[in-house]
Amino acid sequence: MPADLHWCMVWDGDALILVRGPQGSMTAPSGVVLTPIAFHVVMAGGGIPPGLEPQSPQPPYLLYPAVNDDGGAARAAASAANALIGATRTVLLKDLNRPRTTRELARRHCLAESTVAYHLGILHRSGLATRVREGRNVLYQQSRQGATLLVSAD
Repeated sequence: MPADLHWCMVWDGDALILVRGPQGSMTAPSGVVLTPIAFHVVMAGGGIPPGLEPQSPQPPYLLYPAVNDDGGAARAAASAANALIGATRTVLLKDLNRPRTTRELARRHCLAESTVAYHLGILHRSGLATRVREGRNVLYQQSRQGATLLVSAD
């Protein structure tokens, strides 16, 4: 498990440490509830999820994505795309399977908005992502070429 943790978390042998996100400490005498999820949910406005507030009567819980056992095809595709465009751009491009803003991507991946904007600019200029202004937001999404890269990389 420790090797598969998101880079925002560190396992030190005794505790799970959040490097980015909710700050502070809590005592959880009853342990942590591990919950697999099939869909990633972003909390509106950020904040601390229920169960992670200090002094919460409930044990804290950690949501993690359910693993799709595809025989390693997804990892092979990701590593081929990583070799071409880099790991961060591959992760962002995969997450652009629907329109998303820079801010949304930054929060989903624990990255600075400026970092995400930099990578999105490269993906857009290379034709792997499209962008559309919608009111005050700029929405990015995989282009046909971006989707093809992710599929054909395996």
